[in-house]
Amino acid sequence: MKQFRLLAVLVALVGLIGVWAISSSDTPKDKNKDTQTSDQKQNDNDKDADTDSQTAVEGDTTTGSTSSTSTSNGTTNGQNNFVVRSASANTTPPVTPPTPVPQPPVTYPNLVENPSAEAEAGAPSGWLQGGWGTNDRTFSYDQPGRSGGRSLSVSITSHTDGDAKWYFAPVALESGKLYRYSDWYKSDVDTQLLAVVEMADGTIAYYQLGTAFASSDWKQATGSFMMPAGAVSATVFHTLAKVGTLHIDDVSLTEYHPAPLQRALVSLTFDDTLASVYNNALPLLNQYGYSSTQYILTGTIDQPDSMTADMIQAFKDQGHEIAAHTVTHTDLTTLDEASVDAELGGAQADLQTEFGTDAATSFASPYGAYNEAVLAQIKAYYASHRSVDTGLNTLDDFDPYNIKVQNVLATTTPEEVQAWVDQAVATNTWLVLVYHGVEDSVDPAVNPYATTPIDLEAHLNAIEASGVSVVTVGEAVAEITAQQ
Repeated sequence: MKQFRLLAVLVALVGLIGVWAISSSDTPKDKNKDTQTSDQKQNDNDKDADTDSQTAVEGDTTTGSTSSTSTSNGTTNGQNNFVVRSASANTTPPVTPPTPVPQPPVTYPNLVENPSAEAEAGAPSGWLQGGWGTNDRTFSYDQPGRSGGRSLSVSITSHTDGDAKWYFAPVALESGKLYRYSDWYKSDVDTQLLAVVEMADGTIAYYQLGTAFASSDWKQATGSFMMPAGAVSATVFHTLAKVGTLHIDDVSLTEYHPAPLQRALVSLTFDDTLASVYNNALPLLNQYGYSSTQYILTGTIDQPDSMTADMIQAFKDQGHEIAAHTVTHTDLTTLDEASVDAELGGAQADLQTEFGTDAATSFASPYGAYNEAVLAQIKAYYASHRSVDTGLNTLDDFDPYNIKVQNVLATTTPEEVQAWVDQAVATNTWLVLVYHGVEDSVDPAVNPYATTPIDLEAHLNAIEASGVSVVTVGEAVAEITAQQ
């Protein structure tokens, strides 16, 4: 028995010596344990080794599994199967990052006081009636509405000119910001959206936002606009301008923060084939290294005050896009199907015969006039359609067959163009500028759509200073389409 006990003590001592050796070789400490070695990176391992040296052996008895801890004098409570454990490494388990929680889209308050036009004292609070011109118009307050109890209706039974509309009372808005309008409507004829902006000096500015096509079911109409510098308030007209009936409900006006493109873009477009564009604009465009899109009226080529075929070829040779603007500059919505086809197909054939098959893939409608039937015919010939509807072209609201623009008029200031460019850069959107003639002198009362070379150069300088990319309409459409 003494021999057996002596043997057990010797085995335990051997185990402790082995643990001490492993611990000491792994993380040496001084005798007093008051100071650490110079290798500070082993601090955590030292602590683990100290702990492990106190629980270094485990034993299993023949009658059951029993954990056995060695004592300071080398004796054990176990009987056999002693195992030496090496000090464990101080490892941190990998941390799994939390799953991102989807954030709800940011919403902005509706600035319209009574958007569903509910009754207060028998009339819709916050709503006004308007109209002008020679027409017979009537207003009504219908039951039921699309939502709630009411909707707003206007009818015209005879029409010579002018329009009629319900509109919400103007609301104070912040200059330089984008705003988005929408409503739900039913109408038996096409109708128009028009932003009406009051300036600080009391003048009124109008911005065409788009066409709402006839619909027998409730359908949403939308448009966006930027409040110019010096503007103080705005409303939006949804106008009826022909014999028919229009119902509207659930109106909204909110701040607009569009989905950005991969980069901001600007396109410089010129309508009507005017010789002044060749004489005064082309040298400036070449000076800044910018390519434009020229919307050509083929019926006026080589006519007085219009470009010659050689002038148009010079634009093409220098990298500008040659696009179509019909043959005769007729409002396409007033023509029958065959006449529309002749204007669209005839202009494309003329341009591709003269300037190559890469010409005339883009189109702009005269006066910006279009309807569903005209758009369907445009799509048969062209890759895009540019209107004169106001706005920026954004990733979340891009339509290659209703490219929105900013119209440069004789009264447009360089500061306005600067603001449009700045907004496009800030929001990574596509700005399309529409020019007509570039005349040495301009009387807004006589030629309201022209600009001067001095003003055009100021616009180009603002674009250059911004660093924004200038591309043709065809290039922009291809780039944005690839992002959708």
